Amino acid sequence: DWNRLVAKLTGALRALEPGRTIVIGSNMWQRPETFEQLVVPDDPLIILSFHFYEPFMFTHYDTGWNFMKDYEGDVRYPGVILDEDAFRALPGKLKPHLGRFVGQDYDRAVLEAMLEQPLRKARELGLPLYCGEFGVYESAPPADRLRWYRDVLSIFEEHDVSWANWNYKSDQFGIFGNDGEPVQAMLEALELEPSGTVR
Repeated sequence: DWNRLVAKLTGALRALEPGRTIVIGSNMWQRPETFEQLVVPDDPLIILSFHFYEPFMFTHYDTGWNFMKDYEGDVRYPGVILDEDAFRALPGKLKPHLGRFVGQDYDRAVLEAMLEQPLRKARELGLPLYCGEFGVYESAPPADRLRWYRDVLSIFEEHDVSWANWNYKSDQFGIFGNDGEPVQAMLEALELEPSGTVR
């Protein structure tokens, strides 16, 4: 259904605006692992877009709107976030959500491998690639958060991926807080000047 919608929408837009650049991504929140199923129209004016929040258990640590609100353990990056003993001690309601993280050792190489589907599709089709959302919630350990950002940004730079942090202004993920003041840790992580411009 998603691929049919993409094809129909692209055709309709192209009939009206032949020179318009169209940004498309895969279904299911544009997750990288769904890119194999994306059928991209044969059109040179397309930018492929994906979102990246892995490992979710780390990037959404202590968020109040999903299952991570009930997790009371620690998280880290890089390394193993959840070992077998910690998993066994979890409440039963968390186990279906967190089982995929047990024993997984996350580092830059693992993150890069997780991005292989969109990277490969962009290479094969000769299209630009854009990460329209990525980020780490403010509750993650600050030094680990900084390491995650540096690893992800180095992957983007190596593969010529444009990006937009989620999000620009908020107290949870933002480059600037709700008060409009820059979040120093985010400026450092994203290598931005105090004005928000790239160094």
